[in-house]
Amino acid sequence: VSVSVNREGNFFFDKEQLDFNGMSAKLAEVHATNPEAKVFVRGDREALHWNIVRLLNLCRSNGFYKLSFEIKSEALKGIPGG
Repeated sequence: VSVSVNREGNFFFDKEQLDFNGMSAKLAEVHATNPEAKVFVRGDREALHWNIVRLLNLCRSNGFYKLSFEIKSEALKGIPGG
């Protein structure tokens, strides 16, 4: 499962844009069917910290405590696989 937030504060479940309540419902649905699902969190480069925290709190409030962050580092530019 991939969840993200962009610089405007919009939430996305995979590529589907959802509002706050929609994201919460989708995460609850996933947790009900697969409580061990892997959740990957991504934020737009210009996403506000507060919006990323809101997304993390949504994940936690729906039972997901083991989260992975998808990070693209400028330090890895030019390195194969980076």
